[in-house]
Amino acid sequence: MKAKHISRLIMMGSLIFLLISQWTANAVTPSEKETSECRKYLDIMKYSQAFAVCTEAAKAGDPDAQLGLSLMYLNGWGVSQNEDEAIRLLIAAADQRYPPAQYALASSYMTGSGVPKDRTKALMLLRQSAEQGFILGQTILGSAYESGYEPLGIEKDTNRAIGWYSKAAEQFEACHYELGRIYFSGEDVEKDLVKAAHHLEKAARAGMPKAQTLLGLIYNEGEGVPKDNVQAYAWISIAEKGKEPLAIQILPALSKEMSAAERDQAKAMANEIMANSDIDVTLLCQIYGQFCDR
Repeated sequence: MKAKHISRLIMMGSLIFLLISQWTANAVTPSEKETSECRKYLDIMKYSQAFAVCTEAAKAGDPDAQLGLSLMYLNGWGVSQNEDEAIRLLIAAADQRYPPAQYALASSYMTGSGVPKDRTKALMLLRQSAEQGFILGQTILGSAYESGYEPLGIEKDTNRAIGWYSKAAEQFEACHYELGRIYFSGEDVEKDLVKAAHHLEKAARAGMPKAQTLLGLIYNEGEGVPKDNVQAYAWISIAEKGKEPLAIQILPALSKEMSAAERDQAKAMANEIMANSDIDVTLLCQIYGQFCDR
């Protein structure tokens, strides 16, 4: 992945609360009712109600509420913007080893938002979030090690990149795309289209359009899997519906190679795949910028 992708991810601190509902924290929660009410009101953007409830829970030391309240102060949601208070609350949540807060605070140290730039602290917090299983932290570290990333003081190390991508993929199958494309390209690793197809299919079934396109190409070429134009067309047509540029470009040419009966079979296969897919559009948006308009 390129540096600009890492920068896009690391600068998403103001959006982290969207992912809190998908993270189960082993943190002290003084009042489950207060916490659930805090999150409930933030989720529906009822900021006046959220401020009162989140403030009480944050004072009691709940890191989930501290992070939510931090984002309210940072963005001026139902309260006057106050960057100093936002950072104070963010540090309080991160000090409790709350992964979404560690990630958001890493973003602040990375960009110098509200705190002096400090790549040592940024990398430490990012690793802490990743080691506790926070997918965005794992994905960023994979990206940084894959290409090297000077702003974090990380040198290129493909094996470490594969390690972090593998950890992310254990939780979110769309992240198998990273492993699939590495083995597909053979850059800095031995090219292995059997491994590539394995990882790409997992990511494709999780709704990742780029993985669907590469998997379709593998089926079209018959490398790593038996040649199968019906499967190729099915996967590339799904990616085309997901507005993947390469899929849009190559689908017409692939269609010309097939009979009408084969195209009908492929369309039926694609419909069945989509009907049985359980796609997490929130994570696909946050990590890959896919389906953010849904």
